[in-house]
Amino acid sequence: RMYLLLQSILFQRPSNMTTTIAPESVTIPSTQTQATEPPSILFVPSEKLQAVVVVSLGKMCLQNEEQAKKIIPAFGQILDGSQDPAMKNNIMYALTDMCVRYASLVDPLIPQMTTCLKDKFLSVRRTTLILLINLLQEDYLKIRGNGKFFFRILHTLLDPSQEIQHLTTFYIQQRMLKRLPKIMYSNFVESIFHFNDFKEHGSFNKFIVSDKEKILFDLSGERKTEKRRTLYKFMLENMNDEQRFQTTYRLCQDVLGGVVEDNIKLTPASLPVLKDTFFVLASDAIKLASLKSKAGDNDEPETDEDRANMVMHAAKKQIISGVVKKNVMENVIPIIIGLKHKLEAAKSPLISDLFQYLRKLMEDYKNEVTEILAEDKQLAKEIEFDLRRFEQDEQERRERDQQERLRPVKSRTQSPASVRSSRAAS
Repeated sequence: RMYLLLQSILFQRPSNMTTTIAPESVTIPSTQTQATEPPSILFVPSEKLQAVVVVSLGKMCLQNEEQAKKIIPAFGQILDGSQDPAMKNNIMYALTDMCVRYASLVDPLIPQMTTCLKDKFLSVRRTTLILLINLLQEDYLKIRGNGKFFFRILHTLLDPSQEIQHLTTFYIQQRMLKRLPKIMYSNFVESIFHFNDFKEHGSFNKFIVSDKEKILFDLSGERKTEKRRTLYKFMLENMNDEQRFQTTYRLCQDVLGGVVEDNIKLTPASLPVLKDTFFVLASDAIKLASLKSKAGDNDEPETDEDRANMVMHAAKKQIISGVVKKNVMENVIPIIIGLKHKLEAAKSPLISDLFQYLRKLMEDYKNEVTEILAEDKQLAKEIEFDLRRFEQDEQERRERDQQERLRPVKSRTQSPASVRSSRAAS
């Protein structure tokens, strides 16, 4: 009777519920009670009482798997419909407890649980993040191979609360990457398709997402470009050099090469994907740290050990540089040239992004690019002309932008004179 009593209190129809859950939707085996009907409740339970009942019912279900099978789905529905932060927090605590004992029963509710990471109440977002991290730490939830779950955790880096941002950063850097050092690399290409909500690729972004999840976690569109790129930068900064090198290769092969081979069609939907790809490839975050000059490179070594370390560092840098340059020559430049022809034929606006990346390549690997283009004099002249014209267009655009910024200032400085002249005329 205690199960039935608690359910009668919990599954009333409070005014803050957008989803109705009728008491009869949770059936109780008659062998557990003398009565087959729930006790009648002669009062309207308050939200506070219902929130406490959630905890009590959850604790009771820990001792009864059959009851847990009935109650856990109902908790998921309440989590979707309730607007009360106390109710949501207590359901999260109850589900966390039951996940420890019945992990397979709680797994289907992960989408509803992760949507609380975007709740309007800070207390709900904080509680959800802490509880999910605890479950991940204890291996009751798995993030390996679950890209959608990983992206939900990554989303919290964009939370308006610095407390949540710091908590997520600490967990990823000090815990997750210690156990899964390749998780950033293995999900990076997927992230570009997922964050742009591009579903036309044959392999990437095949997650099943509800309408509510899609609205809450949407990062597509020009307005959210900076948010996407903040996450890209964080992922790249938490990779080692080998992973950054492999990421460069995969972006060129899977995304840029996909366009050349018609695996990705040049449509308005694919435009943001390619723009983000060019941005990442041209960013400083993807450059290998071992090839960047260090502050002490020019200092004179003081001991024999310092000299040995300097020689080792120089040799390592030369070897890595050779491998990177070979990759640029054999894999990157041919794809960029093929993509250039394709974009020009389609008169795509992405040609400017391509030239920005090509200019970056010319700065970093001028000799290698020149060596490749030396075999095709006509192509070399075309690229040189296009780059020069692109730089001229960029300069003209900057001058126009500067004039636009100065124009309101001029109008403000001239406005008193115009006012005085109008007064004199009157």
